[in-house]
Parts: sequence; C-alpha cells; structure tokens
Amino acid sequence: MSGAGYEVFALFQVALLACLAAGGALGALARRRLTDRLGPRGLLTANTTAALLLGVTVGLAVPELVYASGGWGGGHGLMLVAAVSAVVSGFCLALGTWSTVAAEAADAVLARRWGAAARLWAAHLGLGLVSVVVGWGAGLGLHAVVAG
Repeated sequence: MSGAGYEVFALFQVALLACLAAGGALGALARRRLTDRLGPRGLLTANTTAALLLGVTVGLAVPELVYASGGWGGGHGLMLVAAVSAVVSGFCLALGTWSTVAAEAADAVLARRWGAAARLWAAHLGLGLVSVVVGWGAGLGLHAVVAG
C-alpha cells in the first residue's frame, strides 16, 4: 500500500471508530432513558429494539458487501455502508445489555426463583431472536427497494 493509500485507510479507520463511539454513547443514553421510564420492561424493550436494529442493518449491509465489486462505483457506497453499520452497531451494542439480564437471572437463581430466571431468559432470547429475524427480512426488503 502506498503512503497516500495508507493515510486514507488510517483516516477511514479513525472515522469508523468515531462512528462506533458516537453510536455507543447514544445507545447507552437511550437504554438509560428506557429503563428509567419503563422499569424492568425497559430492559426487555432495549434488548428487543437492539436486536431488531441489528437485523435491519445486517439485511441492508450484507447484500452490498457481497456485491461490492459491482456496485456503487469507486467503493464510496461501501464506505457509507461501513460508516452506517458502525454507528448502528455501536448504538445497538450499548442499547442491548445482556450482562444486566444475566445479573438479574443470577439474582433470581440465588433467591431460588427458578421460574423467574427461566421466564427472564425466555423473554429476552425469544423476543431477541424473533426481532433479529424480522429486522433482517425488513433490511433485505429495504435494500431491494433502495437498490432498485
């Protein structure tokens, strides 16, 4: 890689990290807002929303990544997909908080409330899986509309 090419690549990496950090900050703020307003259901809402948005992002980005050699001339579209994916990924990773689910389930197990722990995991995993699949389908559909 030439000197100029390396500089562009390095700047692109810094830009992606900045997008990831900005998305993460917004996701953490959104999670806090949801849990403050909705209480225990706020965590479920945050995790489900994060899974849905990640599904949409993957549905939108994967076809572009697979067909990158033939589309959006000069790689500019691919750079846009990467930047948007970084923002959404940072947002979703901060919005969804599986460590809190694990801690709440562990508290329930330690209190010998096995059913509560099972219901907690079933709700988060079940809704999360359904959301990511629905989001993925929606993302693929949006990609088909946008790509024409």
